[in-house]
Amino acid sequence: MALSVIAVWVTRSGRNPIAVLIPLGFLLVMTTWALILNLRNFIEADQWVLAPLDAIIFVLAIWLMAEAAMSLRKAFSERDLVGTTDAGDADAVAKANTDATTSDVATSDRPLGGPSDGDRR
Repeated sequence: MALSVIAVWVTRSGRNPIAVLIPLGFLLVMTTWALILNLRNFIEADQWVLAPLDAIIFVLAIWLMAEAAMSLRKAFSERDLVGTTDAGDADAVAKANTDATTSDVATSDRPLGGPSDGDRR
């Protein structure tokens, strides 16, 4: 589950998610395969306490895979819509650093957290 969250985060941040998607796919395939083999073994061994528990975990694993796939599809589509061009980054910087004459926020020449001229001793 953590890898699917990390994969969505990496994808939304505009980075290449292949380094996370390969281990995610491997873990999903191997754990699902193990759940199926264990379920078959539990049923053959007439272990009726473990078989339903394994079936519940299998259903939850399928649900997790579906949610991860939907989230990744949405993250990829958002990434394609936004794009990662340098012009978009420049626009974001320009919006964040508006001119002080157009802003209602009072500005000062002193550094943040530093003393003003009247405070020095």
